[in-house]
Amino acid sequence: MGTDDSRLDRLAALNRAFAAHIPFNNALGIALVALGDAHATQRLPPDPRWIGDIDAGTIHGGVITTLLDSCCGAAVFMALESPVFMATLDLRVDFLQPADAQKALQGRADCYRLNRQVGFVRCSAWQDDPDAPVAVGSATFAIGTPHGLPGARKLA
Repeated sequence: MGTDDSRLDRLAALNRAFAAHIPFNNALGIALVALGDAHATQRLPPDPRWIGDIDAGTIHGGVITTLLDSCCGAAVFMALESPVFMATLDLRVDFLQPADAQKALQGRADCYRLNRQVGFVRCSAWQDDPDAPVAVGSATFAIGTPHGLPGARKLA
């Protein structure tokens, strides 16, 4: 196993441990599906408690936003050279179509740029087809300490 594989394995294990201790995400049932180099996929199970429009039976936008925020954070974490604290700076979500509360929701995020202090992410959420998203977004995350990120690595 190469050093990058070891880094990814270590970050994935820490990412899973961290995710297990986020009460709000756990209450929603958000689960990690896949982790890789600078990307993450998560799943939100169907639940009538997520309904935002009772007449239409669609998922509340805040629930979708929470899934995407969590997924984006996991993707930035997987882009790091070594684990450091981070926090959401900005998250923009565009809702493209309603999401059926009777279906699971998937989210995927890709960290496409990482500098000493900020991670930049693109994300999407879908139900039946990843090419037909219910929402897309972008986010930025503050990473590291006030003195910058020790051990930053450059992404392609």
